[in-house]
Amino acid sequence: MAKTNVNGLDPHQQEFVKLIRENADRHPVHEVFRDFCEMGAIALSNKVDMLNRGKRENRYLQIVKRYRPGEIHRFPEMFGAMVASLELGFHDCLGELFMALELGDHWKGQYFTPFSIASLMARMTMGDVRDLIARKGFFTINEPCSGAGAMFIAAAQAVHEQGINYQQHMHATAQDIDLTAVHMSYVQLALYHIPAIVI
Repeated sequence: MAKTNVNGLDPHQQEFVKLIRENADRHPVHEVFRDFCEMGAIALSNKVDMLNRGKRENRYLQIVKRYRPGEIHRFPEMFGAMVASLELGFHDCLGELFMALELGDHWKGQYFTPFSIASLMARMTMGDVRDLIARKGFFTINEPCSGAGAMFIAAAQAVHEQGINYQQHMHATAQDIDLTAVHMSYVQLALYHIPAIVI
């Protein structure tokens, strides 16, 4: 089982870590985390994309088959812990969990930018987007290595602090080569109501 550094995690993230450890009795932690992210993305997507609902639901059931009933019930609890953490304010909940669970070794040596750095970069580069919004009605942001979506969350925070409703005026295009990162981005951007296309 992967080591876990819970220093710096909020109480809801610590609850998530406890639940994922409990589900890692028969499964490696990185697989449980991967499955959590994919099932979360499927559940959210199935609420808005009816065209592909059946295909996604079949994939969801395929993942669930690997788990015992007691393990299956922990996934909604993990989701609840993640949502409670996100409700504390802007931050990269899943990226922080990914790093705390030391999962980078399982996914091509990935390292997710700490949210404090993403936030600093967003404040430095976003500037005042009011002129762009006045001309076009919105602005776009693109991240070719989206990870868990930290840069988008930080950008949303930066414009929110300027008194701009990012839900109405920001559009994100998130891309990543890793499917788990794509699912992480999708889940967090959906829950923060950041208009986005995740590729």
